[in-house]
Amino acid sequence: MGRMPIPRWRRALLVAAALGLALPGSGCASGDGSGPSGPGPDTSSAPAPPSTPVATAVPTATPTPTVASAGPPPAATPSGRAVAARVTVQRSGGLAGVTQEIVVESDGRWRYRVSRGRDAGTAKTGRLNAAQLKRLHLLLGDPSFGSAFYPRSCADGFHYSLRTGQRRVEWDDCGRGNPAEVVRAIVALLTDVTAF
Repeated sequence: MGRMPIPRWRRALLVAAALGLALPGSGCASGDGSGPSGPGPDTSSAPAPPSTPVATAVPTATPTPTVASAGPPPAATPSGRAVAARVTVQRSGGLAGVTQEIVVESDGRWRYRVSRGRDAGTAKTGRLNAAQLKRLHLLLGDPSFGSAFYPRSCADGFHYSLRTGQRRVEWDDCGRGNPAEVVRAIVALLTDVTAF
């Protein structure tokens, strides 16, 4: 008995079915990588990596140098000024009855002589150094140094006479009627640094 022929419409269904079964497999990737690759990872919604903060240099203000305030002025000398002038001091009397004189110029040069007594005729010269001369000028500028005359109060003591410019002081060195301290300081200075 021979085969019955398949109707055309059925053949079409079979072909369609066969094609439909093969279609899903046709989208698979082949093992050798030649097939279409699947969809890649979706990066559209992936969060962006956090940005690394960039350190910004903040300009610092340059400190203003502090200027130390000037301190109090140095203590003024008793005079507040120096006076450069010739000074003459004479010392006379005493038990031996001497007369001695020292003359100091404004530049520090001095002359000493003895006109009466055992050393009569003695003469010496010299010069004050800078510190000694400055000290003398400051003493001469002391406002307490003024003219004064003290009566003779002792027979055998030394009588002093100090002259500088228009000022003159005379006194006896026997403990009474002493002149201002600055006058005695001038005599003490010249006694220490000259032949007086």
